[in-house]
Amino acid sequence: MNTIKLIAVDIDGVLLQDTFSPVLHQLVTLYGGEYTRELERNVFSRNQLSAAAYVQSELGLTLSPRDIIDDYFRLREQYLQHHEGGVIPGALNFLQRMAELPVQLICYGGLQEPQIHPDYALCRPYFSRYVCTNDFRPGLREIVRDHAHLQFEQVLFIDDVNTVAEEAKRLGCPFIGVPARNAWGWQYLDMQLTGVRFLVDGVKDIGLPMLQQLDRDVRSSFIEVAHAAL
Repeated sequence: MNTIKLIAVDIDGVLLQDTFSPVLHQLVTLYGGEYTRELERNVFSRNQLSAAAYVQSELGLTLSPRDIIDDYFRLREQYLQHHEGGVIPGALNFLQRMAELPVQLICYGGLQEPQIHPDYALCRPYFSRYVCTNDFRPGLREIVRDHAHLQFEQVLFIDDVNTVAEEAKRLGCPFIGVPARNAWGWQYLDMQLTGVRFLVDGVKDIGLPMLQQLDRDVRSSFIEVAHAAL
């Protein structure tokens, strides 16, 4: 690992079972709306209030954005009573492999730490910190510059949302996509259209060869840019 100095891993949908997209799908259905690709794009990896305001406007609801957020979290509690929300199989083995590398590890997500599923406690010891990105979505620039104090090409992001993939591409951050493949969702297709090279079914599929290839790709791109600037 010559260039990548930090690996930033999203929590929900990457290390813990995805609860956001199925609950959002249920919420939109409960409101009598249609869950569309455009709605998903404008809600995923967005600030909670702005995402709720979009749902309010798109579905023509009389509820306030705060009411919608409250409904979401009530529905999430009900969902977790009947669905698994804990650590995804293979995630802890992945973290153990990452901990052996000469890089920093941090995790991030849109929830405050107390709102995360309790099984998050199994993952937390592997990370130097958790960054809540609700106030600065999608948050890549802030994580790289304000929290890690590194260059964009030095931080690898692992996420399940295409908005993050697009921002990583724009900034020049290495990226691995772990998109959900729900029957109602669009993330896998959108990551393909974004041109994400490294798409995996789960973090269990991320090994040293993939990381080394990413590192070589980033280093080659960095050298090319440097030469072009001379």
